[in-house]
Amino acid sequence: VILNYREAIKREGKKDNVVIIDGQRNINEIFDEVWEITSKLLEFKSDDKKPIKRNKSHS
Repeated sequence: VILNYREAIKREGKKDNVVIIDGQRNINEIFDEVWEITSKLLEFKSDDKKPIKRNKSHS
């Protein structure tokens, strides 16, 4: 979830899946953070016994 700083402050309890973009940060840093969060979420879902459905654009 990508939020601006003000929104992120409102959701202080959910820091783990909030990325703050302040314009000063390198876009690659942001992508790294987003990927880290995404992979954690995927790991979490994989514990769920149900396979994760992935959209295949060529199907």
